Amino acid sequence: MRHLNHMLIVKCSLNYNLRRFLSHLDCRVVICGGGFVGTSIAHFISQAWPQSCVVIDAFTDGYTSSINSTFINHFKPNPSEACLIKITSELLNIERCGSLFLTSDKNRIAYFNRVISILKTVPRIDNIQLLTPSEIANEFSGINLENIEAGVWVPHDGVVTDLAEAKAKLRKSSEENGALFFESCQINKVLTFANRIIGAEVIDLKNSQKIRLGCEYFVNAGGFWAKNIGKLSSPQIKIPVLSCEHQMLETAPSSLLAADINYILHNCDEKIAIFKQADDSFIVEGYPLVSRPIDPQDAKSKLNFQNPILSPKWGAFQSILSSAIDLTPGLGHCKLNKLHCVPRNYSPDGRPVVGESAEIENYFIATGVNYEISGGVGKLIAHRITREYSDEIQYQGDFWSFDPRRFTSNYNVTSFLMDRLREVPHRVNYDDPFLIQEYENFKTGHYLRVSPFYDRLQDAG
Repeated sequence: MRHLNHMLIVKCSLNYNLRRFLSHLDCRVVICGGGFVGTSIAHFISQAWPQSCVVIDAFTDGYTSSINSTFINHFKPNPSEACLIKITSELLNIERCGSLFLTSDKNRIAYFNRVISILKTVPRIDNIQLLTPSEIANEFSGINLENIEAGVWVPHDGVVTDLAEAKAKLRKSSEENGALFFESCQINKVLTFANRIIGAEVIDLKNSQKIRLGCEYFVNAGGFWAKNIGKLSSPQIKIPVLSCEHQMLETAPSSLLAADINYILHNCDEKIAIFKQADDSFIVEGYPLVSRPIDPQDAKSKLNFQNPILSPKWGAFQSILSSAIDLTPGLGHCKLNKLHCVPRNYSPDGRPVVGESAEIENYFIATGVNYEISGGVGKLIAHRITREYSDEIQYQGDFWSFDPRRFTSNYNVTSFLMDRLREVPHRVNYDDPFLIQEYENFKTGHYLRVSPFYDRLQDAG
């Protein structure tokens, strides 16, 4: 049977999209999540398989972060990740402005050189330059170069100035190829038979009506709700991710600072980034030494569907702001607009969780994904399902570091995730994976499996 159970079981009146869908009776892929990841997956699948894709979105207009812009950074030590980022930058047609990475650590210069060499293997990423402090001073202004040892200029990096518009274009192209978007709907149950996907039960949040869709493939791109969505099937899908609070400061527009800092500025040692938005305002973001994971028991109250925004914590952001002002003194003269606090998903090793699940055949996961690789992940998942797009995906075909099957069931324990994720955001962003002696082990989340006599032996020394 090529199409399993492609009849819709409709219990009551249907909205326009569902009535339109009745004329197709051909749903091959159901995607849960209408964010950037889910929309990009629908974009690529609908190109390969027209009129075969349905996107279930709990939000009325699709969820977008409270900040409507972001930057794209290609300077990654993993060539597979850099390949996915390149796909994203081409898909979203980013506004190129370049990135400048700075360090005051001489040991990091060797890391810069190794990443530059690695990225030479990725098509269409070139002209990356290692700069000395004098070269940085000659070409860039508005930066405090005291103690700076070196920098890297990446001309391919850029900014997505309007996330809502970029996602709307992706959705429009998907709909032109027959993809359907059901808004204000939620997955109620993922239907399986013999550990294989056969459909999904959808509930309309406006009137609580339930509808069943038959499908061959299911994609969990639910963002910070992906872990809960994994529990809606039998057997349940173990997805070891939790959300952490991530803070970003937005300034008022400043034409003076915009004249100097018209590129993306990174301090790899302090783990901060500064970039300019379309209206000459600036975004400052960073990763504190200890992050704040969101307890799943509090998630329902903190991450509600209508406004999944968290309360800002100025005290926790103070060190990041001080480092940013030290790096760019002109930032200290800008008026502060708003401190945004949003959820950001992380896995125990900080890498995305992308691929087919171990528990159910044709159940795909795409979570722990940031904007940078959202388009590339969309193409990767579409390739795994449709077997199209092999030209670019198979070139960098080793994506095992993203695969959900790299985790054992112990990684899904909430107490472990709450402990480990305190250090993951700071550890994996701007870190040097080549320094084995420092990167060998995380300091948190140990002692998952110990002998019943462990405590007694520890007390005995």
